[in-house]
Amino acid sequence: MLGLKKTIIAIHGLGNKPALPDLEDWWIKAIHEGLERIGKPRHSIPFKLVYWADILHPVPLDTRISNKKDPLFEPEPYMRVLPDTPRIKPSFRAKLYRYIAEQLDNVFLNEDMSLNYTHITDRIIHRYFTDLDKYYQDDLLSQDESTVNYKMRIQNRFFKVLKKHRGNQILLIAHSMGSIVAFDVLTAFAKQFNIDTFVTIGSPLGLPIIMARYFAEQKRHTNGILRPATPDCIWPNWYNLSDPEDRIAIDHTLNDDYAPNRLGTSAQDISVYNDYQVNGTRNAHKAYGYLRTPEMAQIIDDFLSRSRTDSLLRRSRFLKQRKTIAFKDFMNKFDRSNK
Repeated sequence: MLGLKKTIIAIHGLGNKPALPDLEDWWIKAIHEGLERIGKPRHSIPFKLVYWADILHPVPLDTRISNKKDPLFEPEPYMRVLPDTPRIKPSFRAKLYRYIAEQLDNVFLNEDMSLNYTHITDRIIHRYFTDLDKYYQDDLLSQDESTVNYKMRIQNRFFKVLKKHRGNQILLIAHSMGSIVAFDVLTAFAKQFNIDTFVTIGSPLGLPIIMARYFAEQKRHTNGILRPATPDCIWPNWYNLSDPEDRIAIDHTLNDDYAPNRLGTSAQDISVYNDYQVNGTRNAHKAYGYLRTPEMAQIIDDFLSRSRTDSLLRRSRFLKQRKTIAFKDFMNKFDRSNK
């Protein structure tokens, strides 16, 4: 504990990606760009990217390919924003997404949080979210990657990185489908980790089909819950950054979807402007745009600037609260066994 270090761990989202060295380098550059914008530049950042695109897409996108028709062409590389790039005004699309988000829960979730019209939601995921469709083919974890399918292999890769750095103070950034992978692992192994700061960017965690799955799983272990809860290993911060025009994160507020965990942590929803664009076309879901927002830069700077003493005090408080929860769980089990 005396050697407590800070580590930023990130996990990318769905779709094929460039090879790990290229993608990790671009994420780091985007973070540096954001820190420079707020006047807090740094020479280096303790950063580790959990790369899992190769599990679903064995051949990565090639940044050297210029032929746009080539299936391995990278259409959206990292690019710095030019100083004179105008900010694109909100379009009708943002209002449409907000309306859809307001109706999703009413249409697809029953009062008991079970999923309605499952045939429709399954069809939507199968057609528009191929990676997520493959991911949901299995719900188990295994330590042997050679004999398991997509979901287990992706989760195992993320789990191993967390396990390697669990002695450190962790800021975890999860983009898009990566937030689903992170939520799965953090929920299943909450007793093994402490995530000091969790940041979801462009997250689809508010979609009814995702919420229903978490609720059903958590309800099997905890009676009386009314909605899925934040994993107990996240303390004290969960920030949810979302651009109103992000087409994947249709439900931009997660605080009303996920209950606080037993440490009191819940999502703090922050609306941001994702400025990523290429050839004049804006993509409000792109990770690079989220990573360089002033809101993200401030979160990262606050984490890295925290004194060693404050970091140790935070870890100590977390461990004390965890022991209290463990004792309460033990007493509850003891009481039930004696009834």
